[in-house]
Amino acid sequence: KNIIEELNANCLVQKDVYMSTVDCELLRSAWRKYVQRGQTFIISNCIQTAHTDSKFLESLLRLLVKEDFTEEDNIIKKMIKESLVLKMSAMSERDPAFWYTLVVDNKSLIVAVCDLNPEICSVFLKFISYIGNSMVAEFTETNCIWRLGENTKLIADVTFDDLVSLVRCFLESKGLAGKRMRQTLQDLKSQPDCSVWVEVERQCGLPVLAKCFIASSSTDKFIST
Repeated sequence: KNIIEELNANCLVQKDVYMSTVDCELLRSAWRKYVQRGQTFIISNCIQTAHTDSKFLESLLRLLVKEDFTEEDNIIKKMIKESLVLKMSAMSERDPAFWYTLVVDNKSLIVAVCDLNPEICSVFLKFISYIGNSMVAEFTETNCIWRLGENTKLIADVTFDDLVSLVRCFLESKGLAGKRMRQTLQDLKSQPDCSVWVEVERQCGLPVLAKCFIASSSTDKFIST
């Protein structure tokens, strides 16, 4: 720990990136030994108890995008993927920090993970859909402002701008994440009350091509096709 802190203090260029890489390598080195000893339960327990720590979660994501080097690495990746899919699928209201870390702090990294892992991509796109569908419109004399509904507990600190930034990051991917995001947007715009997704597309610079079914709501005047 003292060595890492000293390296951190002396590293002046890209310090955050440097330290996150070091953290990731230290974690992988330790977990390889647990795999070799047949103590994988320690890895599972660690993931379950520390998943809300932003630095730890970033290290997990970085491990998933690393190239496979050993059999131990493949086992570690499999355990991380299974744990994250289970965690994301549960969508527990007790873990807003977990979701904020993924949606805001590490959006480029989660896109890279989704490009390589279809299971994680599918469950994370469901969560993105949840974010947008939880938005409500506030009307002024000149425009419409989107914000999360009062009953939304999973992502209380996530804004509409955060949603747009995340979707844009997915759309910039030329791999699986980008393809799945485009299809998801088309599917969402085929549903009632899809005004928020039309606005997300507009702010991402995409032409609105899919039919947006008009629902009986106060947002109808903002729906376009």
